[in-house]
Amino acid sequence: MATSAQPAQTDPFLAPAGQQDESSSDPFLNPNATLADVHPAFAGSGTTTTSPPPPAPKQTGLVDPSMGAILGGIAGVGVNKALPLQPPTPQPSVATASGNVANQSAVAQQMMSDLVKRQLAHTNQLSGLQQAIQTTQAMHNQNMTNFAQASQNAQAMNAVPNLDLNPGELTTGDKWAFGNPEKGTTGVTGDMGPGGKSVTEAARNYKLQQGLSPSEAAKFKVNRSGLIVTNELPIETPLTPAQQAAQEAYKEAHKKMTESEAALKELHDRHSKLVKEGPYTKAHEEAVARQQAKATGAEAELKTLLESVKPESVLATAGRVMGRIGPMAGGATAGGRLMEAWNELQKRNYGPAAVHTISGLGGLAMMYPNPAVRSLGALASTIPEAGLSAYEASKTPASPSR
Repeated sequence: MATSAQPAQTDPFLAPAGQQDESSSDPFLNPNATLADVHPAFAGSGTTTTSPPPPAPKQTGLVDPSMGAILGGIAGVGVNKALPLQPPTPQPSVATASGNVANQSAVAQQMMSDLVKRQLAHTNQLSGLQQAIQTTQAMHNQNMTNFAQASQNAQAMNAVPNLDLNPGELTTGDKWAFGNPEKGTTGVTGDMGPGGKSVTEAARNYKLQQGLSPSEAAKFKVNRSGLIVTNELPIETPLTPAQQAAQEAYKEAHKKMTESEAALKELHDRHSKLVKEGPYTKAHEEAVARQQAKATGAEAELKTLLESVKPESVLATAGRVMGRIGPMAGGATAGGRLMEAWNELQKRNYGPAAVHTISGLGGLAMMYPNPAVRSLGALASTIPEAGLSAYEASKTPASPSR
């Protein structure tokens, strides 16, 4: 029995005869073939027959930036201890200069106040003396008036006493010539008055008179000029009560007038002396002038000082604010960024390598003991890195929204 010929059944794992030489028809050789090409049962898996790309070869020569940051921070602490932050520029003490101005001005004001007090006291003294002079002058005028009246009364009663001599010192001749106060007699009188102009003349005339013989003395007497003239020697006669009263009034008025005259002279002398001396001496005036010059000089020094004071810059102030953290942070930044720069150089990424190098140098500057340099280092270590981060963020494509 003859059998019908069966068509040849194709093998799905073999390519057609005409395509067996083509590698693209073999799903195991075609890198773009899918599992559905291998067998329909694998349709819809969406995966390919290709293997995942092999891992990138490990690059050699790279370093760990974190280790560099740690080592740099430790180095920064050591540098801060070895090189402490520079102190601020010594500024002259404004407080001391201000205190000096206050002290010198206070002393000058005190001395000036003392001069004013002296001037016021001097003026008051002059005013008091002038008032005393006026009062004493009025009293002296009245005393002179009273003495003139008493003198007129004593002369009218022939009872004017001689007040030129101290009665306790009268000699016998003086008593003869001027009268004896103990007996209340007026003494020798005659054409020329009492026996002499002075004690010497009276004593001389007395001796001359005593040198006359009794008969001569009965006819002649010695006058005030020492001449022997003809005259009867008057007999001493006592003063009447009225004469004694006039004489006492004369003496009292003369005493008061003499006292007021002396008091007035003393007041005038004191006034003249006070005017001549002035309210203060020249030494006081010169001392005040010197002190005022000191106060003016202190004010000028303070003004010059205030003009020379220069406040610290903002950078220096910011550098001081960092304190001990600045060197440690700078060391960590320098270590980390410089190692990152090394890694980028190994990858031939020269732009990032340059940025990291600048940041690393900025970190080194933060370790320098000058506060302004530290501030500049902080800026150099942060601004370039911020710019690099912004640049890389702008190149990264945004993830598709679902």
